[in-house]
Amino acid sequence: MELDNHTILTESRLSSDHTPLSINIPIFEEIIQSLKFTIPPKSDQELAFIKDIISNLKSLDTSNINNSEKLEQLVSQLGSIVEQS
Repeated sequence: MELDNHTILTESRLSSDHTPLSINIPIFEEIIQSLKFTIPPKSDQELAFIKDIISNLKSLDTSNINNSEKLEQLVSQLGSIVEQS
C-alpha cells in the first residue's frame, strides 16, 4: 500500500478558507521474532562459560600498551573473546 495516500476534501470546506485533509496511514500487524540465549545459573554450562572467559582473558597481553593502536587491538581481541564465548 502506498504510504503517501492523502485527499484534500474541498467539498467539506465550511465558511473558512481551510479545507480538511484526509491521510490514510496503513498499519500492519507484524510479529517480530526475538531470541535470547540464556545459561541457567549455577549450571555446568555457566561454569564452562566462566572458565572459558577467564582462560581467554588471561591470554591477553596487556604488558605493552603504549599507544592507541595497541589499545585498539587489545579492545578488539577482548570483543572477539566475548563474542566467541
